[in-house]
Amino acid sequence: MGPVFNFATLKPIIFNDLVSALGAGQQPWKWAPGAVQSFEQQLANLHFWIDFVACDVAAQINTHNPFNRLPDEILCMIFAEAVDSADDVESRALLAQVCRHWEEVIYNNKASWATIVFDESDVRTHADGVFERLRWRMDRAAPAPLDLDLSFRSGVLSRPAEELLREHLYHVRTLALVADKDVLEQQWRTALTMPAPVLARLAVTSYAPYAPSWLDHQLPPFPKNLFSGTAPRLGELYLDKLRLPPLSWSPLRCLETFTYRAAVVDTVDLSRLVWACPSLRALRVVAFHSFEARSAMVVAPTPDHPGPIGTIMLCPAAALPASIDVFLHRIGCQDPLRFGLVLRDETTSLSWLIAAMLTDGLGELHLSNCDDGGSTQFSVTATARNLEGKTRATSLDIVSLAALSPTFTLLSELTLPEAMWPTSAFPEIPHLRALTIVLDHPSRVGNRGVSIFLLSLQPGVFWDIPSLRTLKLAYLDVDAAGEDEPPSWAKRNPPPQPLVISALEIATFLTWNLHTGHPLQLVHQNLVLMDSQNSYAMQRLRGLVHEIVHEPEYYPRAMEGLGLCNY
Repeated sequence: MGPVFNFATLKPIIFNDLVSALGAGQQPWKWAPGAVQSFEQQLANLHFWIDFVACDVAAQINTHNPFNRLPDEILCMIFAEAVDSADDVESRALLAQVCRHWEEVIYNNKASWATIVFDESDVRTHADGVFERLRWRMDRAAPAPLDLDLSFRSGVLSRPAEELLREHLYHVRTLALVADKDVLEQQWRTALTMPAPVLARLAVTSYAPYAPSWLDHQLPPFPKNLFSGTAPRLGELYLDKLRLPPLSWSPLRCLETFTYRAAVVDTVDLSRLVWACPSLRALRVVAFHSFEARSAMVVAPTPDHPGPIGTIMLCPAAALPASIDVFLHRIGCQDPLRFGLVLRDETTSLSWLIAAMLTDGLGELHLSNCDDGGSTQFSVTATARNLEGKTRATSLDIVSLAALSPTFTLLSELTLPEAMWPTSAFPEIPHLRALTIVLDHPSRVGNRGVSIFLLSLQPGVFWDIPSLRTLKLAYLDVDAAGEDEPPSWAKRNPPPQPLVISALEIATFLTWNLHTGHPLQLVHQNLVLMDSQNSYAMQRLRGLVHEIVHEPEYYPRAMEGLGLCNY
């Protein structure tokens, strides 16, 4: 119990002060309008000073709160985790209302306001004062690096936005722009040719919903003089439904990552572009209709021919592996370290992956992004790699793991979605030492897939993996995983939520459905066990394994560095 307030000591002071307002020394007191008004004014003054002192004391208490004694940079990191996205202005405003200190930290941290997503098709962007608020945010963020995600499909609001961009282009770090070709060529022409000294990532998508896009001559031209000579730090470029930039475009010299999406891709023109990028380390190409040589053949590389490109991802429509080999030879990357190839013919994709695994001894196989592909097939992204980091990846529609049986003698590590757990005809993988099962949310288990915790408990019906030493159970929150496609560069996905399961479910699965030659190391990633440490379920689980390791997050290796799931 706190100290008792001594009202008796303070009462005479307050009493005399209020009485004096009625007319000091007048006995007996007489009622008068002016005296009553003076009394009420003095009473309001007393309340004001009491509130003022209370606020001063509260501020002192707030200062000594351990949370508020953290450095401002740490507080900003915590606040960033508390909001839904980097563009969530409303949540930041609510946090700023908690106390004066939080308000100062939030509004003085320029990086908190430096991510802006503006979509012209969103009706909220047409509200009164939208550009005033947009200008306020850009001014608040300056001179911190600015990440912009702008979409102008009709061009109605593009001109005032272009004026804002011109004012703040000096500190724009990321620009993802979706716009009609007229917006790119006319309304935004001035802004897109101004200096952008800190621009590091640029994505330009030409939006033309009613124009046919299967012929290359109908593609809009590359914006003339786009940041030409004025973007010395541009390292990542994404182009969608636009022609390739001219070889004289100066930012090509420092480009490190290039993604290109178009209906028709001329492999000769693309080769010339690659040769003009001496710093290029990652190339991703999606051809919806044609991926072939349409121009005159190139006889020899230019002196600017780059070194080996570490990551190449190709989705070349109906192209055959032989034509892909010709393209790789033309750009001087016959054997890239990380190579993803998505072909329209699933049989060809499967054969290509199996041949690559057998040729290069790729002993790790990671299957991810499993969706029900109908009643009999799974759609997966398959990534194989070896200890040296050499990686081959593709997308497959397969009935079961048996489709990859020629590689089973190679495998030492395997990742598979929960729905692909075999229920019969169990594969023999003699050298498998590490197995990761990616669990699905119970509400999303499809008709084809069955949860591993609901498998039949029949004697003798189990998968025997004698060399297995490590079992990982992981959960990937598909709602939070998101994609790294450039139109979403400026957006931050919500933090992944773990899946809650019971230790008894895991113990039952290990007892009935999986047999090994040795006690396992059990690793659970982005999972929370609901059982207490001293519960029967935990005791039973600990009796089946030699070690239990908890890792708070799960990063699917199958998508690492290739981004196949985005196409």
